[in-house]
Amino acid sequence: MAWTSTTLKAYGALDVHLLKSERSKLRIAVCDAPGPIVKGTISFVTEIDNNDGLPHTLEHLVFLGSKNYPYKGFLDIISNRCFGSGTNAWTDQDHTAYTLSTLGSDGFLKVLPVYLDHLLDPLIFDAHYKTEVHHVNGAGEDGGVVYSEMQNYEGDMETMVGEKAKTVFYPPGNPYSVNTGGALKHLRESCTVQKCRDYHKKFYHVDNMLVMVTGKVDLNALKDIVEKVETKYMDRKPATFDRPFTSFVLPKLAEKKVARVQCPVDDDSSGYVEMYWYGPSPTNFKDSSAFTILETYMEDTASAPLQKEFVLTDQPLATNASFSCLIQKPCVFILRFQNVPKAKLDQVEDKALKLFRDHVQGKIDFDMERMQSIIDRKILSLQNNVENDANDMMVHPIINYQLYYETDQELDGAFHEIELLRKLRDYTPENWRDLLNEYVVSQHHATIIGVPDKGLVKKNAAEEEARLEKRKAELGEAGLAAKEKELNEAVKITKESYPPNELLDDFIVKNLTSLNRISVQAKKLLPGDDHANDFAKQFQCPAVQHTVDSNFMQAVISFDTRGISGEDKLWLMLYNSLLFESPAMINGKLHSAEEVSRLYTKDLVTYSNDPGVFGAYHRLNTLNLRVDTVRFKNLAHWAKIFTKGVQFDINKVKVIAKKLASEAQEYKRDGNMVSSAASASLSYQNGSVSATYNHIRLEKFHEMVVKLCDEKPRFVEQKLEEIRSTLAAAGANIHIIGDPERAKALPTSEWDFLPCSNSNLFEVKAGEETTQYDEQAANGLVIGVGGTESSFVRQTISSGVGWKSKEAATLLLLSQYFSQTEGPLWCRIRGNGLAYGANIYVDLDEKTISMSLYRCSDPVKAYNSTLELVREVLDSGKLDTAQFDSAKRSLIFELMDSEHGVKGAAKRSVLAQLRGLDNETSFCDEILNTSVENVFAEAGPIMKRIFTKQSLVFVTQPSKAAKIGKQLPGLRTVNVDDLALKPQKF
Repeated sequence: MAWTSTTLKAYGALDVHLLKSERSKLRIAVCDAPGPIVKGTISFVTEIDNNDGLPHTLEHLVFLGSKNYPYKGFLDIISNRCFGSGTNAWTDQDHTAYTLSTLGSDGFLKVLPVYLDHLLDPLIFDAHYKTEVHHVNGAGEDGGVVYSEMQNYEGDMETMVGEKAKTVFYPPGNPYSVNTGGALKHLRESCTVQKCRDYHKKFYHVDNMLVMVTGKVDLNALKDIVEKVETKYMDRKPATFDRPFTSFVLPKLAEKKVARVQCPVDDDSSGYVEMYWYGPSPTNFKDSSAFTILETYMEDTASAPLQKEFVLTDQPLATNASFSCLIQKPCVFILRFQNVPKAKLDQVEDKALKLFRDHVQGKIDFDMERMQSIIDRKILSLQNNVENDANDMMVHPIINYQLYYETDQELDGAFHEIELLRKLRDYTPENWRDLLNEYVVSQHHATIIGVPDKGLVKKNAAEEEARLEKRKAELGEAGLAAKEKELNEAVKITKESYPPNELLDDFIVKNLTSLNRISVQAKKLLPGDDHANDFAKQFQCPAVQHTVDSNFMQAVISFDTRGISGEDKLWLMLYNSLLFESPAMINGKLHSAEEVSRLYTKDLVTYSNDPGVFGAYHRLNTLNLRVDTVRFKNLAHWAKIFTKGVQFDINKVKVIAKKLASEAQEYKRDGNMVSSAASASLSYQNGSVSATYNHIRLEKFHEMVVKLCDEKPRFVEQKLEEIRSTLAAAGANIHIIGDPERAKALPTSEWDFLPCSNSNLFEVKAGEETTQYDEQAANGLVIGVGGTESSFVRQTISSGVGWKSKEAATLLLLSQYFSQTEGPLWCRIRGNGLAYGANIYVDLDEKTISMSLYRCSDPVKAYNSTLELVREVLDSGKLDTAQFDSAKRSLIFELMDSEHGVKGAAKRSVLAQLRGLDNETSFCDEILNTSVENVFAEAGPIMKRIFTKQSLVFVTQPSKAAKIGKQLPGLRTVNVDDLALKPQKF
């Protein structure tokens, strides 16, 4: 069989091989990227003109078995057995994509043909539709995995504004104007299983399929697999197939459009605004790249016009103003304003338009020096991203190639973004004015305003209750009983289809052989080491050098918060936020916040300052800076400024404190964020960073700081200085990531600003901030959140097990057994339509075990079913052999998954040093060799801790909170605002 082949160079670094079948329109794209992980994406162009959500419902249904493999979850089961961790997918406005990732290529090539078979020839039974998409249970309530998922979005302000924008900005019935996920009313009333089958026949065939792979894989073996599948399903492709999204041309708006959406919220102090403009065609890479730079110029850092006008002011109009670009035909530019004060919602549009007009008319000059530095930094950022996550860099251009490009040369144009950016250095102010005028100022636009409405919370709840009562009355007892029978039969049919062991034996990778690991060599560099080389001698504080093949250098500088009191730790978020938003002394001269941001964005590729080291050990407060290797000196230069040179200007402090307090309002509308904040308040020790470092918990504190800035400004400045001096007094550790052979060692004086009161690396202990386990504790909470229609359950309790505990491998393995895709929890909870996600997971850094039930349709039933399942398994003393094998291999994949790029490999090296681990390979071997008996003996007693109500949190719609409180005695019902810490009065 003939294929045409082309090889392109992506971003000047990676080879991308394109193969096109001469028998169909099927295409393969393979990106040769380093690392042990092989990632695949299979994409179909999907178009719909209604809100039934057929692209999304079909995305779920294809995983429930194919005609050749008629077993629910077979794909996920064999993926786990082949050193993967299940499969995944996403539904976008114009395509649906399916993913597979494995350690090494052996497992990938085993699973891929079965995956393609599921996509091209799925079962789509009526029973599958009832459990996975939508059903009505015996109580007259709606359920189903898709339904539970979409419930979470129905009352979300940003989602409501985005859906309204589609109907306002696009013509009626246009594929860009609809909800591809499925509106709840449509899922209940008009979406059907037959529509899903018909939709599959129309769009899921080889003429509309692209297979993309990133990683080290045998190209000929991959081609043979895809070729066999194509041959098998050639007769399924339609006689003619016109590529979707080519049958229409979107007209430009004839006039400005403005719409308002009333949104249910608990706190109605702030709303949300979006503005929409049509952009260039998806193949006009020159203008798209240029507008990306213009967006960054307008929105990023304290120097940006949008930040200065809307965010970083005494009377802010938003906590954030940011652009994004939708790659469509044509592209669409969206400007979003978050947390806009309710009284000022109508001011945003005019103020934004005036800002843009003033730039076009020359009333506000473009800062060309800053523009040049943004271009240079964007180039470095692309090169950095290619090195750290090749798959993420490849997948979107290649899917756009499937969707909107006509030739391979157009994809090549997308891959030459760096060259296009270099040409933008020649742009004059006039060029930037023309670009802004062409796509924004001279065009009509649409503005959508999300108006917060507290009254809608009760109104919507009452309407929903009335709808359900009406349904119950119409069905009657006999009808409800029939619905319950239908659901039970559907669940039974779905559960009965488990693959036989002899088939599973054909789909397993027994052991990991050769992996394309990314080598990282770690070496401690302690003060006074006489054997240190020149590179090591430049550091006077304890350091670790992580040598890796990279064109970038990264400094991870940690300071110990142990000396900061619990009350003073409340200042830490404000302190961290101010480091990049404040004036600073640079080389003996005071620079404004705008000047400082202009300089550091010129010199640094990435920057951050947060608690923890790569998400672990939150006692340490860490400054992360990254540069290209030739600018290694900039690491020391800016580390010194951020640790010693920042000036705490009281006006800037007030602006940032106000911004942080306002951002809490947005988080309080998100049920999942609320459950996380509540769980942290219960699971970690009072006064610890883990318990306090949260927008919702610090809302009242930040509001108090705003007042203190007016009443006691010197006190505020002194508090921030105390935080800085206390951190410095404890000394510092530094991890240097990169290739020292490419970086010139600096004189010792360049790093002498780092405090060196410690002669060794900080000793951090797993779980040192975690609340101790108490089987008698019943401190659980029920919290009502008006902005969500879904429910969330979360529990985090101390396990007492860290990386060096003898139970580490067995506890990880037991939690993985329960939580793996198509494992016991997945089948019991998601399979019955009780929740979108159900997991029990272990954090060895925090010494915790957690239960999470995500987007529940029936949270109490989901919770009780979870406990029943765990109890059944622990009481039986037995684990399914096939599931146990799957758990071992999927766990090893998840432990290794971060190594899909240089940064991920280095991150693993840094964490291994903090954890005191010498050999991760031996830990993986321990997992593979663990017996069922060991799992029950070591991990079983610890797993039983989830049977208590300690630190148990339910977040739900306010109208359901009281009912949950009655169903689960011992839980305390509180409001979202009760989560905020009550700071002492100063």
